[in-house]
Amino acid sequence: MSEINLENIKALSKLSLTKEEEKAIPEQIDSILAYVDKLQEVGAEIEHDHQNGLSSSDLREDVAVETSPEVRDRLFANMPRSEGGYLEVPEVFSE
Repeated sequence: MSEINLENIKALSKLSLTKEEEKAIPEQIDSILAYVDKLQEVGAEIEHDHQNGLSSSDLREDVAVETSPEVRDRLFANMPRSEGGYLEVPEVFSE
C-alpha cells in the first residue's frame, strides 16, 4: 500500500493516526485483503436476502410521534445538554 493511498484513506475516514499507527496500517490492510482473497478462493458466498437478519416486514416506518410532557421532561432531565428543544450529543465526525 502506498503512502498516497494511506493519506486518501485517512482523509475519507477522517482518521487521525499517530506515526506508529501509520506504520502499522499498511500491513494490517494487506492482511485483511489477503483474508478476503482467501475467502473468495474457497467460494464463501453471502446470502444477500438476509444480510442483517431482518426482513422488510420486521422494519417499521420511521415516524415522529408526540409524547407526553412528563416523558419529555424526564428525557431532557437525563441528558447532559440540550438547547432549543433539542438534545445535544457529542460530535461524531470532525471536519
